[in-house]
Amino acid sequence: MFFNLVLIIVNILLYMFLNSTKRLSKKQKNTLFLIIAFIIFAILMASRDFNTGSDTKMYIRTFLTFSQNKWNSTIWGGYFEPLYAILNILLSYVSQNPRIIIVATSFVISYSFYKFIKDNSENYLLSVLIFIGLLFFYTSMNTIRQFMALSVILLGFKFVKNKKIIPFLITILIAYLFHSSALVGLLLYPMYNMKYTHTRVLIIFAIAIVANVFVSDLINYIYQMIGRINYYDSRVGQENIANLIYMIIYLVMFLFSLFEIKKNKSDYSKKGFNLYVFVISSAISLIAMNMNILARVTTYFNVFSIICLPNIIEDNIKKINNKVVVNSIVVLFLILYSSTIIKYRPEWNTAFDYRSCIIKSNENICSY
Repeated sequence: MFFNLVLIIVNILLYMFLNSTKRLSKKQKNTLFLIIAFIIFAILMASRDFNTGSDTKMYIRTFLTFSQNKWNSTIWGGYFEPLYAILNILLSYVSQNPRIIIVATSFVISYSFYKFIKDNSENYLLSVLIFIGLLFFYTSMNTIRQFMALSVILLGFKFVKNKKIIPFLITILIAYLFHSSALVGLLLYPMYNMKYTHTRVLIIFAIAIVANVFVSDLINYIYQMIGRINYYDSRVGQENIANLIYMIIYLVMFLFSLFEIKKNKSDYSKKGFNLYVFVISSAISLIAMNMNILARVTTYFNVFSIICLPNIIEDNIKKINNKVVVNSIVVLFLILYSSTIIKYRPEWNTAFDYRSCIIKSNENICSY
């Protein structure tokens, strides 16, 4: 919990310090802040010891297997998707030290989030604090393959905004070859281009309620047929309370955004994607209470809260004083939420117990 508080405070102080200088323009200050912040994130992720993140040791063993067998390894049809397997093999030519897979993926993931925020957010500081406070930073050290797939989708989000369907489909294919769950990212294209209506929101929640009550057994049976449900079910969303909390969080974001848009008499259709992100995230979390496998799927949608919530605040709250108050409330909530989860539910994410091999007392765990 102390590490989490320090991380949040350091970013706030860094932002304040950079904005106090008069030598740079506002845009330059914000960009510099974002660059420094994600360099720090990348270093922290890359230097983590092999006990940080429940899957890290598994990825280390996987790298060693691929580095020893090279192209004799089964990369087609095995458990690991082809592009992730190929990445391991290629990196093994550079170094046999398994630290390299951690370093490489850490910098790729950090860069993708940096670029995503830079190109889409209107409030860099709040986006960075959401990245920490809603635990995306920690989860990225748990589920490397999925976050590599997510990174590809975040970098390809520009194709959604520019309505370039073919490049976007190629993006999804590449992401799928890192983690098969990335296929759900196909929904982002219609979500972005679909006008918001209250009726559609009600339909989405109605479907979620029906799915939660009636079809969980069927979906679980299907996943048993493909052989992965037992693996994920033993680790993802074991506590239904976790999915309940996520559902409430994104439902509150939706209601807050809806209220601000209505108060400012903005055009719902122009804010549709922001609203649908919160609706879909909340709805999937509701279904995941009975279908734990979907806890992973939610990430492809709720990650957009990193840009959607700051943009809603920036676009709809005009008075500076009101904006400061709202941002402060959001930051306090992020600190309270993340600190509470880390302290009282550390089993939800073993990356909460962060340790770095850079620290002298841990230097023996920099090598495997």
